[in-house]
Amino acid sequence: MTPFDYRQFYRRNLPHLHSPGSTLFTTFRLADSIPSSIVNEYRSERVLRERECKTNPELAEFYRNWFLKFDSILDKAASGPTWLAIPEVRSVVYEKLHKDDVFKYRLDAFSIMNNHVHVVFRPNLDERSLTEIRIDGRVNFMGDQDTLAEIMQSMKGVTARDCNRLLNRKGQFWEHESFDREVRNEEGFVRAVRYTLRNPVKARMVKCPMDWPGNFLAPRLLGDPRFEDLVGRPTNSSLSSDAGEKSNKLKFVVRAGEKSNKLKFVVR
Repeated sequence: MTPFDYRQFYRRNLPHLHSPGSTLFTTFRLADSIPSSIVNEYRSERVLRERECKTNPELAEFYRNWFLKFDSILDKAASGPTWLAIPEVRSVVYEKLHKDDVFKYRLDAFSIMNNHVHVVFRPNLDERSLTEIRIDGRVNFMGDQDTLAEIMQSMKGVTARDCNRLLNRKGQFWEHESFDREVRNEEGFVRAVRYTLRNPVKARMVKCPMDWPGNFLAPRLLGDPRFEDLVGRPTNSSLSSDAGEKSNKLKFVVRAGEKSNKLKFVVR
């Protein structure tokens, strides 16, 4: 079985689809952190675009534009809760991300902003941990490692409970949906990590990425020359230069899923 014979698919309003053994760039946010009018606009346009787009690049561009629009809104934090700005609340998420490292995934980098989180990680689920079974003539796969949906459910469930306790509140803490993108190659990996760690710089919270208390880069990557400028010295807070755009812009690509109309999203 090849890595592409099995694909996870979990969806509320956004696609969750990846090949086993792949690295993912995931973004999740606090509930009500983006105005409902903008979310409804996105959902309506998404239905229309998925029906009308004739080429994968067209649909990829649509998702990329909306992701950047959402992220820009989140960075401004002009509306909705900003509970993650509270050090004790941020620590709950920080510790949970580390707790599942090795056991559920390989953690590469993350940035906990005031109202959202970017994570680059590779789930332990791969083709070697899957067993093919047939039920009523249908081919299914079972594995002893958590799927992306299970990882996110655990992450959000545990942190929501503990953060709500700290805040002395009840109710929804995280937005149900999240953006999940598969990192296709090494270039895409570098872009995803750089985008993640530069988020507080882009939002003008700090000048040096690692000065942000919610940022993390795996120790094995600290000596990597591709990330040297993020760790060792302040970076330009403006992303208007050509160099900044070339090194940090995420490229979204859409590939059709096999034997279905589902779509696969990758970062490269």
